[in-house]
Amino acid sequence: MSLTTSRMGLLRVLPWAHRWVLPGLLVGVLAGCGTLPSSSPISDGAAIDTESCRRWYANLDQLVRQSGVQDVQDARLEGFPYLRQSRFVASFRAQAVRDEADFGAWFDQMRALGDEGSAIEMRNLPSSTWRRVMSDASGDARSEAMARTRACAEQLSRNDRLNPERRALLLAQAGVPDSYSTTARVLGLYALTRWPFEAGVRRW
Repeated sequence: MSLTTSRMGLLRVLPWAHRWVLPGLLVGVLAGCGTLPSSSPISDGAAIDTESCRRWYANLDQLVRQSGVQDVQDARLEGFPYLRQSRFVASFRAQAVRDEADFGAWFDQMRALGDEGSAIEMRNLPSSTWRRVMSDASGDARSEAMARTRACAEQLSRNDRLNPERRALLLAQAGVPDSYSTTARVLGLYALTRWPFEAGVRRW
């Protein structure tokens, strides 16, 4: 078995391996942050299509940034708001370019990191914020918002995996920037502002 094959096997079989080697401080912080619920109701009449989902993520990301609750453990990818990557996952880009199965494993890991990051951020926003920005929610506002986020991630994933131009764009830009430092992740220095932004979310 080649080194390349062995590494891709690790990515598939141990999808969270890169998380297990985090410094003790980060492990302790993240231990209580669960994952997205497996199922939650979505507000009646909520459109789930590519364009509406892009708007949903744009508003969600702005709310998260301007509320100062970004999860900075993993890097975002411009134009793919439902995906995130660690240095470990980014290191498999070359294999993903060459092989369809490897691309699938690589994509799935970025999607898993995106789901996890979004869940942490949405749980960090107070319930009062969700009640204001999801005023039409029929039940728990945060749960409905998280369910819609998961549904939009599925929609955007299907679209991007089948679209050759989107795949090429993803492969061309994937990589963790040099500015994405361990020190900044630990200290949380990537939060931009802390004043609330809610008007756009109300229009979701």
